[in-house]
Amino acid sequence: MSGRKTWTAWPCWAQGAPYDFLKAAELHNHICPGLTSGYLLAHFILEHYPLAPEERYTIVSSPVWCKEDALQVILDCTPGKKGLVVKSLSKAQKEKISVPNPAGFLLIWNTKTKTGKGAALSFDFKEFKALYPENTPKAASLLSTIPHLKTPERFVSVAREFTLDETRYKAMIQASTNPYRVAGLMAK
Repeated sequence: MSGRKTWTAWPCWAQGAPYDFLKAAELHNHICPGLTSGYLLAHFILEHYPLAPEERYTIVSSPVWCKEDALQVILDCTPGKKGLVVKSLSKAQKEKISVPNPAGFLLIWNTKTKTGKGAALSFDFKEFKALYPENTPKAASLLSTIPHLKTPERFVSVAREFTLDETRYKAMIQASTNPYRVAGLMAK
């Protein structure tokens, strides 16, 4: 045993949680609202931004929370494949983001034409937490949310879409940049 804690998914499985949700939970090693937000974000992306030939997803996840584990499992956007870029922000940087409920960016990049589009995504935790009573333990809260996993647009929205050229794409994923500044989504 590696000292890694074990998790029990049977209550979610018994309530009809989808297979890809359980696979994300397996990687994350527990079930929580943050992981569920990633599941909802991933399915919003798949539904509203399907890929055309020669296109790929790159997720710039900022701010950072548990969602990244679901995004990489469901969208197959892993850091090793350069499909998931995780960028922590300072408290001061987060306070200047002009996007309500920021969850990061979806970049759709055409590898042939070297062009693409981006979308700043938002996740409404207030709406999400309204699904269960206050002070409900995290794991138990998921039992109230499982029936809503098929309606990601209830919690996920697009704050802004923008075009990408190669310079802007590289700036969004570069380690030293604030993606909200690159996208023009920082208050002055």
